[in-house]
Amino acid sequence: MKHLKQSVALLPLLFALGCATTQSTSDAQPKRFDGIRSVMVAKNVAIPERPEVFGKTVATGALIGGGLGAAAAQSNAPESAEFKKFLADNRIDVKEIVRQEFMANLGATRAFPAVVAEGADAYFDLTIQQYGLGPTFSMSPIDKPLRPTLRVVAKLSTPDGKVLWENTEFITALNGETEAHKIDAYYANPRLTEEQFRKVARVVVKELLKNLGGNS
Repeated sequence: MKHLKQSVALLPLLFALGCATTQSTSDAQPKRFDGIRSVMVAKNVAIPERPEVFGKTVATGALIGGGLGAAAAQSNAPESAEFKKFLADNRIDVKEIVRQEFMANLGATRAFPAVVAEGADAYFDLTIQQYGLGPTFSMSPIDKPLRPTLRVVAKLSTPDGKVLWENTEFITALNGETEAHKIDAYYANPRLTEEQFRKVARVVVKELLKNLGGNS
């Protein structure tokens, strides 16, 4: 996968234009986890107030004003509120999906002897910085096929607050891991929507944890 370091300030423009595939940022020098025998994953996962959805409102803004127009339209797009309600109504919990995939892949890194529910030597905090539906390449100026997008930060800390490891991964709608669908298809098939978000979560988490296994 191609990894590009980008400023968080550029995310709205990147989302609107779909100009990167994945992004990963981590410490240049991996740190060893001496003395850390067990870890846990915090139950609470931070998530933005609403998803970013490249619907007709944002597409029209991009058509008229380019990337800046799309970013401006995104801030007031009704599609974001509609998609958030759709996820809630159908019990599609992106936070829990990300946490489940993180825990499922954490053991495979073999970085720590044990993953426990409480009383660990260190704990992972997960933050979803961005999620939603982004545009794929299409000749259609407005109703473009969309894929789920996701940006996650994982941080490992000791109980006294010392950060041992931190990494960020971002996947855009230009990834090849999921199928592209018009937004009506997502609304018509909640199971499809959940499956697509689980797929991108799995990809993001695997990339997120890629450099963890060599640290123990």
